[in-house]
Amino acid sequence: MDKKTQKHINARDVYQIRISNMVDQLMLENWAMRERLDRMNIINSLTNSMQKKYPPEQFLLIETGDLRRRIGQRMATEALYGLLSDLTPEQVSVFEDAVAGR
Repeated sequence: MDKKTQKHINARDVYQIRISNMVDQLMLENWAMRERLDRMNIINSLTNSMQKKYPPEQFLLIETGDLRRRIGQRMATEALYGLLSDLTPEQVSVFEDAVAGR
């Protein structure tokens, strides 16, 4: 990217472009994420989190595989939370017992 183009990309866009590409890939690969997560909400949430934690230059230095793993974990957690919130109290109890008995 040349310097002229770089000047027109604001800091938030740096995060959103990279994150949205990975979110799209992960959603294509995982039907549960497609069904359970709102694309724009997860992109905005991840963008806000990354902006708070990393300056743009440091964010761009995160290896693609590492960033994909982090984003995938966050998305999986969000999807699981959505599944659990749909359960009845009895189903939650069964789930908790199963997790405790691992």
